[in-house]
Amino acid sequence: MYIKKNKMDHSKVLDSQIKDKNDLKHYLKINKLLSLSIIIQAHKNTDQLLCLSDTIRTQASLEPSLGIALTMHHHIVLVLAKFPDIFENAQEILKKVLNDEYLIASAFAEGKAGVNIFNPSSSIDIKDNIIRLNGSKKPCTLSSIADYYVMSTVLNGKLTLINLSAKQEGISIQPFWNLEIFKYCDSNELVFNNVIISEHQYCHLNNDELSLCLIYGLSLFNYLVVSAYIGISGIFIKMVPESLRSLTGIKMKLIEFQKINDVLLLQMNSICSKERLLEDDLSCILNLRYLVENNLQQMKNYILDNIGGIEIMKNPIILNLNNHLEMLKYHPTGRFQYYNQFV
Repeated sequence: MYIKKNKMDHSKVLDSQIKDKNDLKHYLKINKLLSLSIIIQAHKNTDQLLCLSDTIRTQASLEPSLGIALTMHHHIVLVLAKFPDIFENAQEILKKVLNDEYLIASAFAEGKAGVNIFNPSSSIDIKDNIIRLNGSKKPCTLSSIADYYVMSTVLNGKLTLINLSAKQEGISIQPFWNLEIFKYCDSNELVFNNVIISEHQYCHLNNDELSLCLIYGLSLFNYLVVSAYIGISGIFIKMVPESLRSLTGIKMKLIEFQKINDVLLLQMNSICSKERLLEDDLSCILNLRYLVENNLQQMKNYILDNIGGIEIMKNPIILNLNNHLEMLKYHPTGRFQYYNQFV
């Protein structure tokens, strides 16, 4: 099945009908947005990966939470598709996504200041041939609405990956997210208390393969999350009154911001479409992401400087969107954490 860019039918559910996390999941399922990356084989084709990026961008412009949810889901789905030997049950999970629109959560965040995503706050141990997981993950986007989780953890001091069904015993959700922004994403804390892991849920990649897998996943995540935030910036631009947007100087500047975003996204797409991504590719992706951050920051400042205080006071959505856009800098890998390694 081939899906052309920008030809998705989003008419089944209006974004105004998304009032909570369950509505968000329902919207994603009935519009078949969760199986999209598998159907179009986005991990094999440059144009189709761009199609996925455009779809996430479009959905984020309807409702910011949609963009983040799709980013978290699809970068994991594409990792499973790209590295089919990652788990014994990887194909089973992909079939559930394809046939039943299952939602996959990425549980990598650790919820600790200064700790990177590859230093997990959970661990597994093997005793009497039983694998048990303990610890927590926060924030975990889609925490209580996901059907599966894919996450990093530690075994014998070494990083590894596992997958969990949301129905497994020993998994609980604790409140964590206290912000109004991305409020439908359900980003709370996952707590694991002696969760029993089957052998087929455990990653069997060797160290080199696991490294390539993590590089691909983090690169793809940054590409797709940037797509989402650029989509959100499109809503922000629409907050500029038409009387201002029609002025030649302002119109040209807004076009400039958008064109820079387009070019940076295309460069990220080209890198993420490679057959094999290495550490240098990840570095390029992260540096391109930071350029997008800079461009969005300049765009926000320009709009806020020109839109005027009265317009902002009349329309609370403007500052709400501003706060949404601020969150890009907190996704892994943050600018400080990345550049600090070279000091």
